[in-house]
Amino acid sequence: MKRIYLDNAASTPVFPEVLDEINRVTVLEGNPSSVHYYGRMTRSIIDNSRSVCAQFFGCEISELIFTSGATESTHLAMIGCFLSNKNKSNNKVLISSLSHISVIEAANFLNRHFGAEVKYLPINKEGLIDYESFDLELFENVLMVVIEHGNSEVGLIQPTKEIGTKIQNLYLNIDDRPVFIVDCAASIDLGIVSLKTLNADFIVLSGEKFGGPAGIGILLKKKEFMIAPIFGGGQEFGFRGGTENLLGIAGISKALEVRKKSINKIRTHLLELHKMARDFFQEFLPEVRITTPIINHLPHVFHFILNEMDAVTFITKCDLAGVSLSAGSACSSGSVSGSQILKNMGFSDKDSLRGIRMSFGSLTSPKELQKGLEIMRNNIS
Repeated sequence: MKRIYLDNAASTPVFPEVLDEINRVTVLEGNPSSVHYYGRMTRSIIDNSRSVCAQFFGCEISELIFTSGATESTHLAMIGCFLSNKNKSNNKVLISSLSHISVIEAANFLNRHFGAEVKYLPINKEGLIDYESFDLELFENVLMVVIEHGNSEVGLIQPTKEIGTKIQNLYLNIDDRPVFIVDCAASIDLGIVSLKTLNADFIVLSGEKFGGPAGIGILLKKKEFMIAPIFGGGQEFGFRGGTENLLGIAGISKALEVRKKSINKIRTHLLELHKMARDFFQEFLPEVRITTPIINHLPHVFHFILNEMDAVTFITKCDLAGVSLSAGSACSSGSVSGSQILKNMGFSDKDSLRGIRMSFGSLTSPKELQKGLEIMRNNIS
C-alpha cells in the first residue's frame, strides 16, 4: 500500500537536492573552528551557506544565526532579549493566545524564573490580533511582543506587517519601543519573508518546514538589537555555543536555493490543492465545519472539525487506510485535553477534541490528495 502523506506542516520531505548536498559534505573532515586546511574547508561551506540564506531573506550576514530549529530560535530571541534588558521596569511579555507552544513555554519560563508578567494580545472573533486597538497604555512596561505569522494548526495568517507598523508608529525612539518577534516557521510558502517586509525585529524559521533537514533552524535578528546568549560560546557571532551543524547548515541553504527557483510555482500548486480539498468537503461533506479561512490563509494548511468522531479515532482509522494526518501542531497533537488553539478561538472543549489538520507539500500530487480525500470521506461516515 502506497501511503499518502498529508502532514507537511509538521515536517516536509527533504528535497532530493538537499540529500545530495548533505551526502557531499558528509565526507569532509575538520572542525570549522580549526585554523588548518580541513577546518578552513568546512568553515567556507558554513560561510557560503550563511550568505545564501541571508540573500534569500534579504538580511545582512551578521543578522542570521543558525540554531537547532524553531523552538531554539524562539527561546534564544525571547529569553536572550529578556536577559539583555537593562530597563528592569519593562518586564511584560505580550504574546498571542494562538501562539505555538514553544512561545508559551518560553514566556512561562521567564515568568517562573525572572518574574516576567505575561499578557495576551487582544484578538477579534476571527482570531486575528486586533492591532487597531493598540495604544501606549497596552504597551506600558512591555519589553517584547511575540506573534505567530501563520498559525500552523488552522492556517490563519495574522496581519503581521500592520502590527509591526502600529508598534513602530507608537514610538518615536527605537530604544523605547517593545521588541517585535515573529514566528515564521509555517510561513515560508507565503513567499519571501524578511525583517523588512514584516516590520519585525526577530524572525524564527525552521529547516524541516521547507524541504530542509530536521534539527536546523534560523533566527533573523536586526543588528541594532542585542540578545544575551543562553549557552555561551564563540560560534554564531557569540550568540550560540557548540560546534556548528555542518550537515544541517549545508542542507538548509540548499533547500532555500531550491525553493527560490520555484517559489511562485510551489505556492500556486499548494493553493490549487487547498481549493481542491475545500471544494471536495463542500460538495461531499457539507456537515463538516471548515475552520481555515477562505481568504488570508496558509496555502498548505486545511483544517476542519468533525461533528461526532474525536480526532484521535479518525486519524487512527485514516492511518490504517494509508493516509497520514494530524490533530494540530506536531508539538501538541498527542494531547488528550484537546486543542488549546481551538479553545482560544472560541470553540467548545468538545470541538477542541475533534479538530483535524491536513497539510500539503510541494511533492503532494493532485492524484494523491484525491485518493486521500476519498479515504477521509469513507472514514467520516
